[in-house]
Amino acid sequence: MKKILKLFRSKWHNDIKNEINALRTDIQNISEKLQIPTLPTSVPAPNNVQIDLKSLVPKGLIKLHIGCGTIYKEGWINIDNNSDNNIQKLDINWDLRNPLPFPDNSVDFIYNEHFLEHLTVEEGITAIKDFYRVLKPGGVMRIAMPDLEKTVNNYLDLNWKENSKAFLEKFGLTFIQTRAERINIGFRWWGHKWLYDWEELERRLKEAGCENIKHCVIFESEHEELKNMETRNESTLVAEVVKIIPSQKEDIRLSNIDDGNQLKLEQTPFHLYMMSNINLLITEHCNLNCAYCSTGAPYAIKKSHSVESFFQWLDILLDKDIPFKSIAITGGEPFLNHEILDGSFIQKLKTRYPYKRIGLTTNFYWASEELVIKYAPIISMLEGLGISMYKPIVNKIGGLKEYDRLINLLKELCPNTNIKVHDQQNFSVWEFHKDRREVKKTCGTSDCFILTSDGKLSHCSLAIGAKNNIKYKSIIKNTKEAFFDISNLKDKEEFLKWQQKYPFDLCFHCTFWQGNSESWQLLESLANKY
Repeated sequence: MKKILKLFRSKWHNDIKNEINALRTDIQNISEKLQIPTLPTSVPAPNNVQIDLKSLVPKGLIKLHIGCGTIYKEGWINIDNNSDNNIQKLDINWDLRNPLPFPDNSVDFIYNEHFLEHLTVEEGITAIKDFYRVLKPGGVMRIAMPDLEKTVNNYLDLNWKENSKAFLEKFGLTFIQTRAERINIGFRWWGHKWLYDWEELERRLKEAGCENIKHCVIFESEHEELKNMETRNESTLVAEVVKIIPSQKEDIRLSNIDDGNQLKLEQTPFHLYMMSNINLLITEHCNLNCAYCSTGAPYAIKKSHSVESFFQWLDILLDKDIPFKSIAITGGEPFLNHEILDGSFIQKLKTRYPYKRIGLTTNFYWASEELVIKYAPIISMLEGLGISMYKPIVNKIGGLKEYDRLINLLKELCPNTNIKVHDQQNFSVWEFHKDRREVKKTCGTSDCFILTSDGKLSHCSLAIGAKNNIKYKSIIKNTKEAFFDISNLKDKEEFLKWQQKYPFDLCFHCTFWQGNSESWQLLESLANKY
């Protein structure tokens, strides 16, 4: 009887297969006669194909939804292989085992869910390498999939059937009789070729050349664009990879110092560089006169700047295709600027640059329950808020307990803003010398770019602050490399050469790189001003 059934099934299968093939041939013949265009079932030679991303997304972030299947995400470029013509809505029909038709360093975000496990290990590594290739420096790739560890734990669970009831019913698997059947289905069904746990996923990502790898929780991300992306509750294994921004710190080889105390750099191609933040110096002064203030606020005159005064300079950078990831609002103390208090500064900034992340740093001097509630809607417009915690501010507010309570209240009122508190118990000690001295390593401000309202972009915050200090004015006056005048920006490569240069001339007069620190204190000469 079994032999008869086997023969019948074999004959039935072959008959159906032949009928389907014959039907496909008929459809093809009819299509050719009627000149009906059909979707491609094979991929053009990747080396001969390049898709202009700007034609798909003229403005804004470039976001790829890889292996989208039937799930179409608005605002994303949805890509999958539609050779079976079963996907109704798709932006690009592409066999993802082949290189993506995009240039290097051109994409901001990549997302894929339940994709990698459908490839062999070798295909998966090749695909990840290519996804990493098209990511911009600072760009993020998020990968979500079922977790092998959960599958194995389910196998080891003696009460597996009851604990998996919802899953079995959802996928029509209530027929499963044993744990062995359940685990084999997990490995073999749905086109699965290789399942991952965290150890295996991290290993393969590293083999593909990824470095900055983070184990994430389903639906959660530090990046607004990647929050709540998962469409399946089974996507419990989640990783995010940030493409490293090759920085001056990574390029310096400290053993290669020439006779002129100039560090020799291994230059990286220009297109791999991206400024993480453009810091807008919207308020030059501060209400707290910190010794060794990196922006020289204690010496600054009382002056704030409108948001419009920065627009033309940011626009020039964008028009020249000079990359930066986000905009940070800084000072001085930004909350001394009335445009921050009424919300107009942030609102105008977000309206003009809707695809840039906006952050702000404050010393929290203004905090009270009433003002936290009042300013919460303004802070909610931000992607990030950095709070520098200083002892005089904590005392002014009423002690650490009250300080923490207000911080937690603000976090509760602004759940979508990433609020971080930075304890400023110690300050880096620095000064400028008139004589030129050697530089042995990079410093904490070597990639800190601060934009002033007159269009000057500074390599570091110390250069901005020192110009207000009469003690250092002559040194700052003689620097030719610490600032870039955006009003004179004509050539992108000229700017990127300036951006990459480290150490620049002012560094040879500075001691910040030594990393010395002291307990926080008020600047003695101005202590009574606070």
